[in-house]
Amino acid sequence: MSFVWTVLLVVFGLSWVVQLLFWGYWVRPLITDSAEPHDTEVPSEQPVSIVVCAKNEAQNLQRHLPLWLGQVSDTAFEVVLVDDHSTDDTLAVAHAFAAVHPHLRVLSLTDAESAAYPGKKMALTRGIAAARYDLLLLTDADCYPASNQWLQSMRARATEHKAIVLGIAPLIGPSGLAGRFMEYEAIYTAIQYTTFALRGDPYMGVGRNMMYRKSLFDRVQGYSSHTDIASGDDDLFIRDTADTSNTAVQLSQKSFVYSAAPSTISSYLQQKRRHLSTSVVYKPRHILALGLLSFSHLHIFLYGIILLFSPLWTYIVIAISIRTGVYGVRMAQILTKLRHRHLLPHVLLLDVGMLIYYTIGTLYLVSTKRNKW
Repeated sequence: MSFVWTVLLVVFGLSWVVQLLFWGYWVRPLITDSAEPHDTEVPSEQPVSIVVCAKNEAQNLQRHLPLWLGQVSDTAFEVVLVDDHSTDDTLAVAHAFAAVHPHLRVLSLTDAESAAYPGKKMALTRGIAAARYDLLLLTDADCYPASNQWLQSMRARATEHKAIVLGIAPLIGPSGLAGRFMEYEAIYTAIQYTTFALRGDPYMGVGRNMMYRKSLFDRVQGYSSHTDIASGDDDLFIRDTADTSNTAVQLSQKSFVYSAAPSTISSYLQQKRRHLSTSVVYKPRHILALGLLSFSHLHIFLYGIILLFSPLWTYIVIAISIRTGVYGVRMAQILTKLRHRHLLPHVLLLDVGMLIYYTIGTLYLVSTKRNKW
């Protein structure tokens, strides 16, 4: 066998091993983890401050404020809504709700405050500073909880030793295959960050559904280490604060927070560009691990197709079939647990779609300006 075929075979083989380790072994805690606290953990009974930032979200607030305000809780809770210079009726809607719901507090940023940080970091900082309670539950104005048990479900995982709770935030995509891919990619991301957290090595969460302690936020001086980046209020905060023992994951459907996916591919890519702008400053081991996972996913198929023209093509077919079989079984288990069984008929096609995402999508993302919000 020539040198070129040997190199391709080695890269293919290493990629195959990484894929089998990830899907066969690494994601297993995601399947076996219970939605309830472990026996050695005592759920927090502390009051909670739900912190939400809103910029031109009048229509969403009409729909979502009743859902946040109507959470069932056996302790006190408040909703802190920060208006970030809205030009629509956001402030009027918020004050109308506050007039009849005393546990809703409405704040507005000044011009000076708004100019301090890019993105929504200043609005979050103001809301967290004003929060009455140490336990914070964060979401976005365009999101809504799956149930009135959202608050209690997330708080159930916030124990004495767990200062951070990562939740699941699925997307609801537009009709068609593009919409299914957006939903799948959000779940794929959730698989990664929840599995790493369950393995004791958290690296990110999503700001649409996250709980942490105000004292933790104050200890690291909030977002001070990454104020030059518009995004990162969620994943870079986790980078700076999470460790092997202080982070929990809540997988119960009652704790999910849903939001509509972007309506167009271009707006979706713009959203993913913001995420990419923060992922390049993750901890080196996380950059390496995530890069290795995406590299192996791409090259097991890319080099596998090329190697079909080699003398070892039968072994290549068997290897790809084994990887795809393990992946299919695991995805069936995970999508069932995360209540996304509607994606199962498309799962193999979506697996191929991730290859396109890794190639064309990444080239598009890195070619755009980094800090534009």
